[in-house]
Order: sequence, then structure tokens, then C-alpha cells
Amino acid sequence: MERLREEIERLRVEWCAAFGEMKRYFYSEIFDAFSITYDPTTWYGSRNPALIYPLEREMRFSTPNECVKFDYYQSFSSKLGIISHNFAYLADIYEFYNGDLRMFLVEQSRFITTIQRANLRIAHFVPDALVEVTAQGLRSFMRLKGLISEASYENAESFLSSGGAIEHEGANAQKEMRGGIGADKKSKNQKNLKNQKNQKQGKICQR
Repeated sequence: MERLREEIERLRVEWCAAFGEMKRYFYSEIFDAFSITYDPTTWYGSRNPALIYPLEREMRFSTPNECVKFDYYQSFSSKLGIISHNFAYLADIYEFYNGDLRMFLVEQSRFITTIQRANLRIAHFVPDALVEVTAQGLRSFMRLKGLISEASYENAESFLSSGGAIEHEGANAQKEMRGGIGADKKSKNQKNLKNQKNQKQGKICQR
């Protein structure tokens, strides 16, 4: 237990450092009212490794925990990217909704506009960190699902440059996120239609 507490504190320091780095490029006075805390229930409730809570004035990271035994955003760059993305949402709430969180959530539930604005805002300041969020998120998702080995995960540079392996495993992971069973059925249906067409053409030729 003591070892876990030390690990959580080490990660909290990393998240705070990423927060400080973000504010060098992207800053609003409202950011100073927020703290960085660890809360595993954030994962249990939403399966999200890091979320911002505007009313509580907190940005909470949730891994490692009982379900995810590792730091989901392992690299400093990915921490910088996701924390910047979260605080871009906060800036959006105050800039476009006058601080009205409810109005923001209504629009977020109906349109993708809020996500686009957050990503575009951060892409202007830390584009590399935003890309790393996606790369690190994919690696962690695949590790969580058992699609890559621990060795592959730990050696991230080797994993990303592994060519065919990453293409194959990444495609499987993306298929699962989209609903792989449906994708498989669609592919089989297309093959069946093609076979039926070929069979009909063969019968016509025989006649």
C-alpha cells in the first residue's frame, strides 16, 4: 500500500508539472483556481483516465487503479496533451458559454463542435503533445485489452516503428472500439454478395 501511495504521488507531481508546462503556452486566470488530484472512481464511473471537473475546480487522473494497473498516459508529452485538451474545454465554457456548464454540456451532447474547438485550440500551442495523446492512448488501450505484450508497451519507440505489427494490432484495436463484430459481419456480407454474383454469372455462361 505504501508503495502505491508513493507511485500515486510521483504521478501527481508529473501531472502538476505538465499543468505548469501547459500554462507557459496556454493560460487563463481561471486555471489558477484548479488543483490536480488522484481519483480512481473517475475511471470506474466513466472509463476515463483524466477528466476536468469545473464545479469542483479539479482535474482528476484515475490510473493506476484496480482495473488498470498502469499509468494510462505514461509519457510526459501525453500528460501535457490531455491536460491541455481538458483545460481547453474549460476555456471554451467561459469564452463561448459565459461559464454556463449546463449549456456547454447540452451542446456537447448534440454536436462535435466542442471537441473540435478544444483540439484546434491545443493544436495551435502544443501540436506534438496532442498527437502523443492519441498514440499513447492507443498503446494503453491495446495493452489493457491484451493485444500487445508488456515488452512492446514498455519499448514504445520500437513498438511504433514495428511496421506491419502495429498496423495489424492497431487495426484490431480500432475495430473493437468501433464495434468489431459489426465490421466483421459487413465484410462477410460483402464476400457473400460477391460469391452469389459470381455464381449467377457462371450459370448465365453455362446457359
